[in-house]
Amino acid sequence: MKVLASVFLIVCSMSTMGQSRHLMNQISLDLIHELQGGELRNRRYHFYFEKTESNTIHYSRKDLPYPDLTKILNRYADSIATGQKYLVKIFHDLYSSKVYAYTDTVIKFQGFPNFDNYLSSPRYASRFVERIYSELRRHQNEIDTLTRSDWQQPIYVFIESRASHKVIKPNKLVKYLDSSLRIPWSRPMYHANPINAIAEIRLDRTFLKVDSGSLLTRRLHKPIQVSYVLPKQYGNEWVKFAQKQPDFSGGILVSFIFNPLTLKLENAVILEGDTEESTRLIAWIKELDLPENMFYWPGMPYATRTYFFIDAYLAKTLTAEAS
Repeated sequence: MKVLASVFLIVCSMSTMGQSRHLMNQISLDLIHELQGGELRNRRYHFYFEKTESNTIHYSRKDLPYPDLTKILNRYADSIATGQKYLVKIFHDLYSSKVYAYTDTVIKFQGFPNFDNYLSSPRYASRFVERIYSELRRHQNEIDTLTRSDWQQPIYVFIESRASHKVIKPNKLVKYLDSSLRIPWSRPMYHANPINAIAEIRLDRTFLKVDSGSLLTRRLHKPIQVSYVLPKQYGNEWVKFAQKQPDFSGGILVSFIFNPLTLKLENAVILEGDTEESTRLIAWIKELDLPENMFYWPGMPYATRTYFFIDAYLAKTLTAEAS
């Protein structure tokens, strides 16, 4: 169903283009030239415009924050189609003065297409954490001998795109969780495509002494962080990615912007980790030549930052191997 939705989006994009991609790109480049080098950071803005029968351009809103852009778009009044609605998406980068713009015709979707992404989750997710702590309590004597550092090391569960799963980085708690870690996980989906994911489970000793199934506890304690991973491994490890900067990385964290005009990763920055290893990771990610549907839905391009990260344990391993 999701794959069919992806194909549907591509077909709609091609059939409703109505204007050459070259013209749309030229408008985008002129907008970028006008906005580049300003002080705005991490801002996103979009608006619609349409040419009327009188050869003037009507804008979806009167309070455009970029008044000079109307002068640029007015220059293209003779080139764009009358009655066709266009969309402009503008993104100001967080870490530089660079601006990205993308102009396209508006796609009219039939029915109610589903644009949700699905991170994997365990069956009966609301009771999963409770089941883990209940299983640990049955081994209370052995659990009490574990140190604080034993608890701090996460459990990593790899969820394959077909929904099979396995523990890929155990800690000393895993041997007491035979039942909990056998619970099935749902199939992860990203932009209508099946994809691999990794669940990072961080447990807290203090929750052994409270009702881990209570509503208050579930609100306060959210030990599972699930991330999509790239299709290939870096060395022997999976690289996670997200369009939101992760709450905790503790290892290597780099970021790019995927430019929908060039279809390339650009403007790389190192946010955490060893500089040399981070630089190698950046080069490796660029060589992957990742497809555009890794960054947005087919037929709906936009520019944004994507974050790629590797956990602290692996980062130390990679740095040691490099030296």
